[in-house]
Amino acid sequence: MSCRAIAYRHALVGKLGSTWESFYSGATPRSYLVDGLIHEGAIFLIYGASGVGKSFLALDLLLSVSSGHA
Repeated sequence: MSCRAIAYRHALVGKLGSTWESFYSGATPRSYLVDGLIHEGAIFLIYGASGVGKSFLALDLLLSVSSGHA
């Protein structure tokens, strides 16, 4: 790493803080629509090969959310 890159990195770390935890300390916790999987208000995509169960997964998620068991 060049001296210029090291100086830039030190300047950047000085502005952001030395750890990512300090950078994200002001973030508000997000609520989940499906526990640990889909954040509330998120857009997501189910993709995969034919015949692997994408439609079944989509229906299962839909029924879980609509019944309040997500």
